[in-house]
Amino acid sequence: MIALVFSATTGGVLVGTGVLQQSPERDFGRDGDHAGVAHAKIVGGSANVTANGTVDYVNLTVAHGTTDVDFSAVTITWLGPDRRVTLVYRDAPTADADAPKRVDRFTVVPIRDPDTSAPLLTESDRFELVMDVTSIRKRPLTSDQSVELRLLTGDGIVRVYRLTIPSSLGERGAVAV
Repeated sequence: MIALVFSATTGGVLVGTGVLQQSPERDFGRDGDHAGVAHAKIVGGSANVTANGTVDYVNLTVAHGTTDVDFSAVTITWLGPDRRVTLVYRDAPTADADAPKRVDRFTVVPIRDPDTSAPLLTESDRFELVMDVTSIRKRPLTSDQSVELRLLTGDGIVRVYRLTIPSSLGERGAVAV
């Protein structure tokens, strides 16, 4: 299992194993002040475990808060083993699937998008944010490694999430985060 840690600039920390556990929802602006606006919420996620027991993809499932979020304007700062990089939105691969992978990208895959608004997260939407670990790091994540993800919205709201790979992944194809 991967542990997911949420930490805000005011020092509050939430820890979940298996599934994201949340205490009362807290949203923070640039200076750590309570913003009063719940943008996207992480409601779950998964990590793909390869046959050799490493993680090559991380997926975070996001749902709508009280305002829409345009993920084409969101950046994700990846602070992980051996690497710090800012990821920007990229359309899911289509005709250019044979093009070389870009290290600095994340994709948005609609899980539920009745108004076909992706990458704009609206009230009834649920998206998966997909990060290709192997492209970002040049190798997969392994046991006991951690990554901090800082999501920055276009209006300056920052969310910080920490993923920690457990010491044993077993033979599972995916683990919940």
